[in-house]
Amino acid sequence: RTTDAAGRAIATVRAVHVAADSPAADAGLHSSDLILQINRQPVHDVADLMRIIGLLGPSAEAELMVQRGRDTRTLVARLGKWPVYDDRDILS
Repeated sequence: RTTDAAGRAIATVRAVHVAADSPAADAGLHSSDLILQINRQPVHDVADLMRIIGLLGPSAEAELMVQRGRDTRTLVARLGKWPVYDDRDILS
């Protein structure tokens, strides 16, 4: 969680691990970045992130607003194919 200018808590998703040579790494996402928005849609939790990215599909561009330390920046990722063979149990 982080806070807005008024000190209110904002739910976010923290990048814990960014795989080498992944679309996220190519876009410049770092471990510990807070993902605030994707294509101007707020990301409150991992389910939001998965839903937004999943609806975009392979080869789409995703604009990520991230917070790194005190700085907020925009990254652009060209999505790849989901690297999971059986994704039925990915969200429970």
